Amino acid sequence: MDTAQDVGELQAARLAEIVRYAQRVLGGSGAKASQRDLAAALGIAPTMVGRYLTNTDFRNLRAVTIERLAAVTQLEPGALFVWIRDGREAAIAYQQLMQQEPVVFAPVDLARRLVSLLEESDAESAVHSVQREPEPDYRALQHDINDQRAVAPAMFDRLAAMLGAEQVLERIENAAPLEEGDWLKLQQLLDLPALQLQQRYGFARAVSRTQPLPV
Repeated sequence: MDTAQDVGELQAARLAEIVRYAQRVLGGSGAKASQRDLAAALGIAPTMVGRYLTNTDFRNLRAVTIERLAAVTQLEPGALFVWIRDGREAAIAYQQLMQQEPVVFAPVDLARRLVSLLEESDAESAVHSVQREPEPDYRALQHDINDQRAVAPAMFDRLAAMLGAEQVLERIENAAPLEEGDWLKLQQLLDLPALQLQQRYGFARAVSRTQPLPV
């Protein structure tokens, strides 16, 4: 079992991966932006970028820095949390779910994601052909939220605060009606597109009476 120190070192290494990726994205055309250029884009001192590349705890980053880092990398903020928690491959999968198209961090990633997309499409078609529309299940939704938070409570709470999702979580706990915008916040907390979450927990019928949500 990994110790707290091992986990911290792994997360610091993954933060460095994100920063190097941000430099490549910011540089464009195969170039690599300097630490000074990335620092300017993030609104921080150049020395901080150097610290991010060495041994900085991701939990010490300010929410605004995470938001700017997500903007530079052209990723969802949630994808950065997934990258820190589960690695780059998990971040690719998360981002693909959010935008519903292959995400390419490296050429080999495109081939992997295309194969995965074909397999997922076949599986989902088979499920939807026999699936009945369920009733809203707040208990199951709350249970999965608790499970997701248990993996990394501090990260989950920080992401929820950054998304302004605290009231959404309260409504779920009280089995209160959910609004369209609530599902857009939940999709980043639970690593699944909004429409898929609505279908999984039986809210698709109620939401279908209103305008469809973007995924």
